[in-house]
Amino acid sequence: PDQAEHIIPFFTSMMRASQVERAAAVAATKGIGSPMRVPYSGMLEPRKRVDALIDALHILTAEGLALEVNIVGDGPERTRLRERAAELVARGIVTFRGALPYDESLRWFEWAHAMVLPSQHSEGWPKVVAEGMCHGLLCIGVAHGQVTRMLDGRGIVLSEGSPAEIAGALRAAAQDPDGHQPLMRAAAEWAGRYSLEGLRSALGALLAERWHAPGLAARAARLRARQAPTI
Repeated sequence: PDQAEHIIPFFTSMMRASQVERAAAVAATKGIGSPMRVPYSGMLEPRKRVDALIDALHILTAEGLALEVNIVGDGPERTRLRERAAELVARGIVTFRGALPYDESLRWFEWAHAMVLPSQHSEGWPKVVAEGMCHGLLCIGVAHGQVTRMLDGRGIVLSEGSPAEIAGALRAAAQDPDGHQPLMRAAAEWAGRYSLEGLRSALGALLAERWHAPGLAARAARLRARQAPTI
């Protein structure tokens, strides 16, 4: 909102078309089970607020909710976060996986049921949310940047992302997994439109429109036709 007319927002993903197709097959059978499987994927630094997620896990495990959590990524907060989650690590609830190659990190979305992005101010178009959505996860994020637009009708948007608010969203999902299925299906359908190749063709179409170059538009249309995933 309130952007200058020459600024055009673009949604995209780091996933290739072949990865989007694989994710669509996973999403078609995705549901929320027990224990609930939750990944975090990203940098371990203060602005990402992984400590809020860990505190939410403490709340939920104290209530007896069964959880399995994998934290993928590295950064300056790694040692402090491991200390904060020490009890959960000792109980086998939380595992720190470290930084992984991109293709390997996507496997944790295949494994998961839901994901949380606790950051409040650091995200514009969070690609990790698009990747989780593409795999059919119940995605939970805090209202800022493009998160609200991405998750509107396709996930859960929190007002502040406090530990209690995160815990409440995960608790609600565990208590009513079937009721959250429409959000997960809508997320997968929407995010499945975006890939690196799709970004290339969309940029080609935009440039063709702005520069009045019909040859570029035709080429972009051919790229879209070749790269459309089959489900």
